[in-house]
Amino acid sequence: MTQYLATAQGMPKEVEDILSAKSSKFVWDNEGKNTVSMKTLCAPIAKGGKNVLHLKSHNKAIKLKWLKGLLAPIETRPRWAFFANAILAKAALNSPIVKHSAKINPFLQTWSPSQKRLPSNLRRIIQTAKKYGTRWEAITINPSIARELPVWFHIGASADLNKLNNHLYAACLRDNHLATSTK
Repeated sequence: MTQYLATAQGMPKEVEDILSAKSSKFVWDNEGKNTVSMKTLCAPIAKGGKNVLHLKSHNKAIKLKWLKGLLAPIETRPRWAFFANAILAKAALNSPIVKHSAKINPFLQTWSPSQKRLPSNLRRIIQTAKKYGTRWEAITINPSIARELPVWFHIGASADLNKLNNHLYAACLRDNHLATSTK
C-alpha cells in the first residue's frame, strides 16, 4: 500500500523534472530544438495540438485530488484519510500543547503538523494545502455540520477559550466522556 500511495500522491519534483526533460527530448528527436511550444503540443488535436500529457499539470491535479480526499466530510472520506489524520496528529508541533486525544484535524483546529516528521507523500499533500492557502471558511454553517466540528482547539474559538482546552475539566470531558465534537 505504501508503494501505491507514493505513486498516487504525485511524483516527487525531481522525477517530474527528469520525465519532463526526457519527454521533451523524445518529442524533438533528441536535438532539443523546439519549434512548437509545449502549450501547443499539450493542446487537444482539435485545436491543433498533439494532446501530449502536461506532466506538471497532471501531477498538480493528483496532489489536489488527494488533498480533497483528506478534507472530505467523514461520511465520504476515503479510509486512508483516517490514517493520514492519525499520522498528522502524531507529527504535531509542540506549540500549542495539545493532548493526543484532542488532535482531530489540523485544518479544523489550531494545531499544525511538523512537516519534518511526516512521510514524503503526506508532506506533499500538506505542502499543496499551504501553497493554495487551504483553510476552512464559511459565511454560514449548516447546523448539522457545525455539530460535527471538533470542540477542542476549535479554529473559531477565542484565545481565552482555547486556554481552557488543557484544563482539568476538559481532560475529563475528553477522556472519560469521549467528547470530541460540538454536538
